[in-house]
Amino acid sequence: MGIYEINLPDIGEGIAEAEIDEWMVKVGDIVAEDDVLCSVMTDKAVVEVPTSAAGTVTWIACEAGEKLAIGAVLVKLDVLGDGDPSEPDTENSVKAQTPTVDVQDKPAPTPVPTPAPAPVPQATKLAARAA
Repeated sequence: MGIYEINLPDIGEGIAEAEIDEWMVKVGDIVAEDDVLCSVMTDKAVVEVPTSAAGTVTWIACEAGEKLAIGAVLVKLDVLGDGDPSEPDTENSVKAQTPTVDVQDKPAPTPVPTPAPAPVPQATKLAARAA
């Protein structure tokens, strides 16, 4: 098991911090990739922040109503592997269960033959010489 940190994303140009409007998760919750962690409010918008990894929430940065700097750690997840969600878990990962096709295993495409030009009949050649 490893720890994976999710940072507060840059949700708008020129914004330095955002207020946590509402948490959708709590410590101990199991989340899947793309689940919404929280909604954050800036001067310009309220935005939902999804998770980029699956795991168990082990730490939350602050309470709803508090502000966090853009880029600050928002949530920590306990994930399978070394904390890098790009490494598939050999038992539970969809990637690990999906067969991959090696390019070398595919047969080479068969070239499509181009038709040869139609032969010119002999009678036409003789008629052209006589004229």
